Amino acid sequence: PYVLAAGITTFLLSKEIWVVDHEFPYVLATIGLFYVGWKKFGASLASSIDREIDEYEASCNSSRIGEIDSLRKTVEHQKIEVWRTEAQAQIIRAKRENVAIQLEAAYGGRLIQAYNQVKRRLDYQVDLANLTRTVQHKNMVKWIVDNVKSSINENDNFKKCLDDLQILAAKKNNDCETTIH
Repeated sequence: PYVLAAGITTFLLSKEIWVVDHEFPYVLATIGLFYVGWKKFGASLASSIDREIDEYEASCNSSRIGEIDSLRKTVEHQKIEVWRTEAQAQIIRAKRENVAIQLEAAYGGRLIQAYNQVKRRLDYQVDLANLTRTVQHKNMVKWIVDNVKSSINENDNFKKCLDDLQILAAKKNNDCETTIH
């Protein structure tokens, strides 16, 4: 490494790329001053510059991290909204089922009411027919009894009874004679 430095210096001086004139000692003094400054203030200067760079990087990253956090919160919020939307669909389906059950219950109530009305009317018609038949039967029996009573008088009745007795007696005699023979 030392030979390389000496060789490069010799090359620069011989080709007059690096010209040595009356101000050359100032260059060496300036290099020495830079070296002393670097050794004395280099570490503190480097740490302060690193701190400024870190602060600048942190400020740049903080806005980026803040934006990332904001976007994450937005994504979480959107996931919650999607879940709510799915829950809303289930709620709507449950409400529709509720309405269908209510309609079915109302239909059943109207059906029972119609059944009861028809049954009541049919019962009324049956009761009316029974009452009419009872009244007609009663009136017919009364009419027959009245006609029979009016057609039969006491003498005719007595004669009829005697005739019936004579027929029965004759029949009895015939039965007795057939059993003896």
